[in-house]
Amino acid sequence: MADPLDMMRDLAAAERAAAPETDPLSYFLSRDNTPPTIARFRGEHEYLSNPFHAPIVYRGLVYKSTEYLFQAMKATNVADREEIRNAPTWREAKQIAHDIALPEWWNDERETMMMTCLWIKFTQHLPLAVQLKATGNATLIEGNTWHDNIWGHCTCNNASGRYPRCDHRVAGLGQNLLGQLLMAMRSTL
Repeated sequence: MADPLDMMRDLAAAERAAAPETDPLSYFLSRDNTPPTIARFRGEHEYLSNPFHAPIVYRGLVYKSTEYLFQAMKATNVADREEIRNAPTWREAKQIAHDIALPEWWNDERETMMMTCLWIKFTQHLPLAVQLKATGNATLIEGNTWHDNIWGHCTCNNASGRYPRCDHRVAGLGQNLLGQLLMAMRSTL
């Protein structure tokens, strides 16, 4: 079987060869020559989100998306892992994972687990890898309104002040770990 990374590189080379002759930076730079920003993983960039339906196989089992796999990685037993994997929606999978006890190593290893999920997604879905590579040098930000300032950057208006971590006057940008890992993945393609 061919190496998935070699297949991905071959596919990307074929797409570049078929592309019209243009200045490669003209697409990726804004008018003031700063890299553009993809600020939300919706619409044409939805494929960057973890809930995006792109079934993946991990250890012989099929997961409906990287969100399902990432949540299942939190389980310390087969029963919880299977309940998460078979949840009807990604939101339910996430809720089930939220309700179980995390392995004590989880917070130290969660970024490695996420990178594993992304690697599997983009090596098993080569057209998605090509799309990721095509973002060029754009800054990728998982903009959201659900108060996630660890994996993304919440853009809620927080008018009530109920969510202190979303007070952008104090907190600034979220950590955007998903965006950072996607950019790191992009650099390896």
